[in-house]
Amino acid sequence: EKCTKELGNIHPPLLLFLNRLRQLSIVNRVTAIRRRLARQDRAQLPTSSLCLSVETDAEIIRLVEDDEHQDWLVVRQQRMPTLTAWRLKSEDQSENDDGVEPTVIQVAVPLKADGEMDHQPVCAYLPLTARPMKMTLQADWTVTSSRETVKEDNVWNLWLRDEFASLMVDTVIVLKSTMASDNPDTHLPPDFLFRLLPLF
Repeated sequence: EKCTKELGNIHPPLLLFLNRLRQLSIVNRVTAIRRRLARQDRAQLPTSSLCLSVETDAEIIRLVEDDEHQDWLVVRQQRMPTLTAWRLKSEDQSENDDGVEPTVIQVAVPLKADGEMDHQPVCAYLPLTARPMKMTLQADWTVTSSRETVKEDNVWNLWLRDEFASLMVDTVIVLKSTMASDNPDTHLPPDFLFRLLPLF
């Protein structure tokens, strides 16, 4: 019963950030239920003409479950960590490890034209706990040993969190450009941004 419940908790957004995994088939022989989850990279969006803070990459990804599909806008940036954040990334990293490497941060927005938008999880490649946000934040977070949540007082995670500010602004710019285009795959209503972003 517990295994059946866990299998039911596997949803298509699992495939958003696992770039090499394109399809997942789930067969529950107890209940005789078969599910097929798939990822299709639909379109690379032009971002060079937009006034973005840094070099930003954006694409539309279609997630499919059996006969239903959901398109997502994924916007990503490569960031160079500070030396302090890099050294404190995890407990097992050496204090003298100066080989700083870039990391990628990503925002994924479900392109849902109508209805309520669900809260989305924070991801460290795999989904962690859902947050009261209507978009998914993906980064190389340092997570707790149970892999349920991000370590909140971790210097590396705090640095990543701060880096998302400019990416969120760029995501809104890409969304506005996408909404203004004539592409029928990305047609969104005028109130989409109001449903996506919290108003204070």
